[in-house]
Amino acid sequence: MRQLSLFVFLLVSFSILAPLGAQNLLDESTFDLDMDGWISETGWDWSEDGRSDLPASYWGDRDPIRSESGPGALRYSGNPDSDFAFVRSRPYSFVDQPNLFLRFNQYCRRYIEDQTFFRMRIYLNGAEVFVQDINENLITNVETGREDVQIFDLSGFVPMSGEYVVEVQFEFLGQHYFWLVDDVQFYDSYPYPPTNPRFFGDSLAAFGEPYSNYQTDTANWAYVPQQLVVQFSPTATDMDKQMIRDTVGAVRIDSCACGQLELWQMTDNVLNYGDSLHSFMGTIGILSNQKGTGSTSKVDGVDLNYYNGTQLMDIMDIPLGPLTPADIANIPLSPPDEDAVRIAVLDTGVDITHSGVSNFIYRSADDLTDMFDNDDNCIINDPVGWNYVDSLNNVFDDNGHGTHVAGIIAQTLEQLQAEGDDCVYQILPYKTHDEHGISTLFDVACATYQAIEDDAAVINDSWGFYGDPSIILQNALDTAELEGVYVVSAAGNEGLRLDTLLQYPACYDNANIISVAADGVDPNGILSIADFSNISNTLVDIAAPGVNIDSAKPRDNPGDSPVTTTTTKSGTSMAAPAVSAAFAKAYCAGPAEAKIRVLECATIQETYFPDIIGGKQLDLNINCLTVDEYLPLPQGETAFIAYPNPATDRVYLRSQFNLGSTQIQLLSLDGRLLYQTQQGNWPNEQVLELSLHQLPAGMYMIRVQEGTQVWTTKLVKS
Repeated sequence: MRQLSLFVFLLVSFSILAPLGAQNLLDESTFDLDMDGWISETGWDWSEDGRSDLPASYWGDRDPIRSESGPGALRYSGNPDSDFAFVRSRPYSFVDQPNLFLRFNQYCRRYIEDQTFFRMRIYLNGAEVFVQDINENLITNVETGREDVQIFDLSGFVPMSGEYVVEVQFEFLGQHYFWLVDDVQFYDSYPYPPTNPRFFGDSLAAFGEPYSNYQTDTANWAYVPQQLVVQFSPTATDMDKQMIRDTVGAVRIDSCACGQLELWQMTDNVLNYGDSLHSFMGTIGILSNQKGTGSTSKVDGVDLNYYNGTQLMDIMDIPLGPLTPADIANIPLSPPDEDAVRIAVLDTGVDITHSGVSNFIYRSADDLTDMFDNDDNCIINDPVGWNYVDSLNNVFDDNGHGTHVAGIIAQTLEQLQAEGDDCVYQILPYKTHDEHGISTLFDVACATYQAIEDDAAVINDSWGFYGDPSIILQNALDTAELEGVYVVSAAGNEGLRLDTLLQYPACYDNANIISVAADGVDPNGILSIADFSNISNTLVDIAAPGVNIDSAKPRDNPGDSPVTTTTTKSGTSMAAPAVSAAFAKAYCAGPAEAKIRVLECATIQETYFPDIIGGKQLDLNINCLTVDEYLPLPQGETAFIAYPNPATDRVYLRSQFNLGSTQIQLLSLDGRLLYQTQQGNWPNEQVLELSLHQLPAGMYMIRVQEGTQVWTTKLVKS
């Protein structure tokens, strides 16, 4: 792959390279108010609302053509005197423009396959230079999606220098169905759609990644062209699955997570068994197929295969082969310790031989010498994690980000162990991101389910995306929550207030998710939130060190000898793994209250209050994170007894001992403080009451503290 020079902001790590120029819009017709000088005498006119003028019984409840400018569009509305209709553009003038790309939105449907054509002609200085039939992949009673985009490179037909004039003509031959055209635009380079933030789409283009079907989702985020991620319900049979694939014209190209998820590639020619115009079956639009597929009870979720990213870098691809016994000879088989706390790292991979992480790498009993699933986790021959990018068992890190993240986890755990921590920790590496730091929804969702299957206690997600919220990823995180698995997510590095632009998974509201910002010391020696860190006083839970963090750097090639080298990186990616290590310690002390422990142990920084919930900064005080400070409620020796009364929406608390100054808190399971009161003293047998009237049904925590002694119990409001 050729080397590129570009400026890349990092989604969850921070780095600066050289600038990348974007395409320039040279001229356009958006048809907002009229036909903008386009002329037709044979059946084309202007549509104010972006819809056809077909009778309502034929148009049905279709939405208008979808384009950036809005509903106004050119419309073929039928020609009673002829089956042929054309519309010709105004002249578009260009000077010294050797590269010219034409882009337009369309929405159309074919009636009879062999009697209908959609054609485009290009004229240069009045002479025809290019003619092209389009929509040839439409068959009878099949339509494009309403957001379909067509792009043509006209550079080979225009002069290298001087002034010239281009005109466009659209022609329709056939019976009266519809064709809508909008946002006819000319660019000086390939017109990739902009993403929000813009850098991500520019980076995909620079890396040569296939970038949506020349469009983005409703939140302006990119996805892999013509791919859907599908989660079937447990009741779906193999026959059910194949029938749904056939209906929408899909081919299964991959599956994962013990068959829970499938990756589909959509084909062009799709059979439509109905013949009414208002039938939506048979569209070739990826967004329409997404909605149609998700309408069946046999499917639990359907999403576009969204891109996401970590540290975006232009790096040469290193071909990886499967592991050999020699590759893992120095990674000892992990003891069957049922109490071990496993931290899954979903990232660019991990150099498992690096001395900074190798002591923590989990190696399962799966054998490389046979073709059996020895560890019974639905993957054959995966002794050390899994590589979802290349679909093999070698998780070598060809980017550097994942090894750095794993190194931070390892060195934080070593710090805790040096202070007397005797818990057993293991790192589960999953390569979900390629050498550029790019991944897809399918890969990260697969790895999330696999981490759950492999008994992870904590999942570190130092990556994210700004697209529409994903039902597939939400389902995976919901499953993690049900299984008691915590997810630590980097908040992102765009310097945004996340209330205005949501990043996922950091902004999901699951109780098991903790969102992490980055802090550091400024040149004046003052502790503050890093300028690049995303923030929010409703969505970001805690800050941790994320500036110039020194950690492990992988080998240049998997065949090189193991190294001990380190490097510094900055970003919320570097803050999240320190929090993941703290979660592992708190989990070892008691899984159910791990999030409360981490947040309650945090140091309160007054200057963080506008940007972080509760102004919390990570504190690795091992005495605070251990069970001795946060005792669960023992039977028969409790400081208080709770008596819920569902009829009155109240809970009554009775002291078991004579307590002194006592703090009583009501918290959500994700650690948010809902109510707090302070008792000067709490005598034996005295009853206090808390109102639950304003709270929705669900599970809550009651926390009582006297001095350094803390008791907690769970409470269910039905």
